[in-house]
Amino acid sequence: MKVSNGSSSWKLSMFLLGVSVITVLNCAGLAFLILQHDTLSAQQRELSTRLDEFSKSSVVEFLSQVTRDTAEEPEPLQSSRNKRSQELRETHIRAENEEMLMMMTYSMVPVRVMVDLCNSTKGICLTGPPGLPGPPGLDGMPGYNGSIGLPGLQGVQGKRGKKGPPGETGPPGEKGDCEIGFTGERGAPGPKGEKGECFNETIMKGPPGEKGEPGEKGDTGEKGFPGMPGLPGIKGEPGPKGENGESFNEVIMEAPQGPEGPAGPAGPPGPPGPPGPPGAPRKKGHKARAQQNTIVTDAVPNDDTLAGKDLTKVEGHLLKKAECIIKSVNCTLNVTKMETTFGTWMQDTSRDDEHIWVAEHFSGRTLKEYDNLASFQNGSVKVIDLKRAVFQGCGHVIHNGSLYFHVAGTYKIAKYDFETATIKKITIENALHRNLSYLFQNSKTYFNVAVDENGLWIIYASSIDDNIMVAQLDEKTFSVTQHMNTTYPRSKAGNAFIACGVLYVTDTKDIKVTFAFDLLKKRPLNSSFDLRSSNGVLAMLSYNPKDRHLYTWDNGYITKYNVHFLSD
Repeated sequence: MKVSNGSSSWKLSMFLLGVSVITVLNCAGLAFLILQHDTLSAQQRELSTRLDEFSKSSVVEFLSQVTRDTAEEPEPLQSSRNKRSQELRETHIRAENEEMLMMMTYSMVPVRVMVDLCNSTKGICLTGPPGLPGPPGLDGMPGYNGSIGLPGLQGVQGKRGKKGPPGETGPPGEKGDCEIGFTGERGAPGPKGEKGECFNETIMKGPPGEKGEPGEKGDTGEKGFPGMPGLPGIKGEPGPKGENGESFNEVIMEAPQGPEGPAGPAGPPGPPGPPGPPGAPRKKGHKARAQQNTIVTDAVPNDDTLAGKDLTKVEGHLLKKAECIIKSVNCTLNVTKMETTFGTWMQDTSRDDEHIWVAEHFSGRTLKEYDNLASFQNGSVKVIDLKRAVFQGCGHVIHNGSLYFHVAGTYKIAKYDFETATIKKITIENALHRNLSYLFQNSKTYFNVAVDENGLWIIYASSIDDNIMVAQLDEKTFSVTQHMNTTYPRSKAGNAFIACGVLYVTDTKDIKVTFAFDLLKKRPLNSSFDLRSSNGVLAMLSYNPKDRHLYTWDNGYITKYNVHFLSD
């Protein structure tokens, strides 16, 4: 109600104000009309006075007499009068441009008075025929500029014009505050830049050279790998009992233990063996560490030295190898979804904690650390800078508090200690490490560092024969102890991992494991099993000996696989 009263009062005030303005304007107009009336009345009185004075003058009497004489004159004299009138007209025309007019009465009359008289009487003055039109007068001075008019109504919006050429690049603006602003309109695309060099892969493409002469026929290639085993044949008849053969160091199926036989006679002493290499100086605990780092080859003597001994221990020792051969894997769950297609998901393979490290993309210099999976999901992250050491590929591992990775653009493997933030590097000679000659093309990887129950390994491609090589790494001294050539070409490999001293290599689509190599005995194994059913980028394939699971970075998902061994 108060709002309505206020609105009515405001309208009434505006109405009264408008009435007041109109009244003031009317009063001003009335006063102006009164002043104009007084002025015009004064001018009329002055004109009447002058007309009375002129009517009493001799000029009027003379004109009246001339009119009467003209009426009384006979016709014979008409020609002379016409001649006189013509003379009067000519005299009048000539005198219009002069200040004084000569009359027949020889009286001096001002021209202005005569003009006023002629204009007022309308017909008394004799006028001649109109003269020729005079020349045009000079142009007058330009008038004053008029006042600015009111703006017109806004017209209808026209069609959008064509896009103009891009303007010159302006100077860079000042740095703004660290606040989130509004996103501006997308600018026009800039000119196409020149083709630059590849990051970490310097490839300068030159003009094609002239066609060379055909080369000589090459040597015969190396013997290929054995083919897949054929179908089993029909079971034949049992043959005669054979002699005792050599021990076979692969899978030995355990049979039930028989009764203990009598002790046999002692055999003759064997020949003395060659002297061994000099040992290292004895230190405290050296024997225990040596036993821990010794590579077990499961070799069995091919003589009768086992006669009379307990075979259960020997059989148990041989079965240790069979337990580590993988027969199949199956996916358990997707751990999480990542934002990038390439990357490495890592946990410390030697420490019992839940820390997670993530290296995004296949090239970079920063590492993200999370306390556990919950911290990863909440985004509680700690960023670690590798101090200008750029990693390359998706084959990194974290073992015993250190990160092992390939230094981009070089044939060096680096070890970054998280506690001291220091970096050590070793060189892997004769290894492909640039010019897009990847070990694993799918993951942009030149070197793949792996960890299993036997320690650290480095998988790389030889620059000599293009085969897959494996180097064993001593963690304590951070040095390579041996190199092994698997004779498997890198062009057939999609990815690889190592478990229990066996290298497993997938096909180029990372769908199936098609090749295995025993690193302890340095010979191929007949092993093949399915890995996954989907296509896409398999960026990482890593075995964790701590929980004996297989982890993958598959199409942006972190996937965990169960590993089934022959002994399961």
